[in-house]
Formats: sequence, structure tokens, C-alpha cells
Amino acid sequence: MAGLLILLSFFCEESPRHLCRVGKRDEARKALAKIWGLPDEHHEISTEMDGIQAQLDNEQGNSLFRICVNSLKTLFLSRSNIRRLLYLISAQILSQWSGANSLTSI
Repeated sequence: MAGLLILLSFFCEESPRHLCRVGKRDEARKALAKIWGLPDEHHEISTEMDGIQAQLDNEQGNSLFRICVNSLKTLFLSRSNIRRLLYLISAQILSQWSGANSLTSI
């Protein structure tokens, strides 16, 4: 299964955010248009590209430490994110308590 996923990954579109980060804005626009199924010149594509670029410009002014702190603030101070975290933690705990690991490690 892992080999199939690796082979199929070559047919995936590159992340538009990554393409913008490395300076390939035209390729990012085409990738975003293909992912969304819209023409390159659609106004939603332009709006999203402007948003991506503004976010990247904002991140360039910040240090890595500040970016991490802001991400953690968003993660732990947003009520919807806290619900998601609790759901994931409880799912992980229940899967560990189910005994599936003990069956596969024998």
C-alpha cells in the first residue's frame, strides 16, 4: 500500500502555498485553479492568491519562534480547535485501550 501511495504522489499537484514561497506564483495559480476546478483568471483564485501572498509576507517579517508561538496560541485558545484536540486525544486513548497493539505485537 505504501508503494502505491508513493507512486500516486507523483501525480498530485504541488502545494500552491509552497510554490508561492519559492517564488513560482504563476505555477501556484495554475495548481490552485486545477485543485479547485476553476479557470486561472477566476476572481476566487485571484482573491486566494492575494491572501496567500499577504500571509507569506506577514510570516517573513516574523521569526520562527514568533510563528510557533502564534500557532500554539491559535491551537489552544480557539474553542473549535480545543474540541478537535479533545476528540483526537480521546480517540487515541480509546484505540490504545482497545488492545489492538497487543494483538499486532505478538
